[in-house]
Amino acid sequence: MPAQEPPTLGHPSKRAVHTLGRHHPYMDVSPCIGRGKRVVPHDAMQPAEATTGWLTRPGAVKEEEMPMSFPSARDAGTGTRSVDSERRPNQDMIRTKSGTVSQVMRLNNDIKMLKGHIERLERAERRLKDQLRKKSECVKDAKGQMEEARSECVIAEENLEEKEQAMEALGREADRYRGWWLTEYYSLKVVLGLVPNKDDVEVIAASARGRFATYSEAVREQRTQVAAAANL
Repeated sequence: MPAQEPPTLGHPSKRAVHTLGRHHPYMDVSPCIGRGKRVVPHDAMQPAEATTGWLTRPGAVKEEEMPMSFPSARDAGTGTRSVDSERRPNQDMIRTKSGTVSQVMRLNNDIKMLKGHIERLERAERRLKDQLRKKSECVKDAKGQMEEARSECVIAEENLEEKEQAMEALGREADRYRGWWLTEYYSLKVVLGLVPNKDDVEVIAASARGRFATYSEAVREQRTQVAAAANL
């Protein structure tokens, strides 16, 4: 009996694969497994030599155990899978978590450092405020003392003006006394020259000395009062 030609690949082979319910060694499953089983034939796929009709003989189809793995971004374009594709997401996740933890720790350290800096600034602010308050009190006291000194200075200037006026009056009085004394002296000299009796001259001289002593005592008392007022 002549050997039958192997069936061409097409929809019957897909149906045969679904009928068998197992992975065909010459078929690749699309990465979108689980969302509808698409069977994509290889270009080099050829049926087994020992085939009769639609179905292959028992034993002609080899069942291969292929590990199930999630597709990676690199394998999605080629339609292939690898065992490392399962490890890569876990490693990326671990690296991401470790990076996040280190970043959080660094941020926490920065926050602690900033809090310490803020506390130091607050302490410095309180210290400066205390110093400013003390300086303000000192300035207030200095202003009060300055006002008191200004008032005392005004009073002293008024007293000095009064003393200057008194000294001017005293100088005028001294000039008047000197003029009077000179006038009295020359007048008395003329009078004594006209007196014929010497005893009468002594009486006149004694009377003049008495008047001079009285006037000198009054002037001395006035000077003493002015000096005492100037020392106050």
